Amino acid sequence: MPDGYVPMVAGGDEARVEVVVRNDGLRPVFAPQVGLATPAGWTVRPLSKAPSELLPGRAATFAFAVALPPSAEPGAASLTATTSYEVLGHGRLRQTTVSAVVVAPARRTARWCCRITSGSAPPAAG
Repeated sequence: MPDGYVPMVAGGDEARVEVVVRNDGLRPVFAPQVGLATPAGWTVRPLSKAPSELLPGRAATFAFAVALPPSAEPGAASLTATTSYEVLGHGRLRQTTVSAVVVAPARRTARWCCRITSGSAPPAAG
């Protein structure tokens, strides 16, 4: 998405949200997981499976279906992606990324998509 772009969705919509996790470190990371938190009343359903490992310089996309109730309050809202992964010798590390969306008044039909990018940076070997 271009910088400054804020996705728009309306009450009653179901949207595909993608969280891209990139390993910017020098070591592989294991068991990467992503959780997606939304405003109260919204529902989240995972659409993809997590890889067992993510090699340095590689990325994985985690997709979710997010449904808003028809009564979703118009205005600004946030989606919070929490990424966690194992790094040998350092345990399970966690990172949180927040993305804004605009909720429009409910309409009959709509579809939208959002991509959140979250990089991982395991500690340097030492």
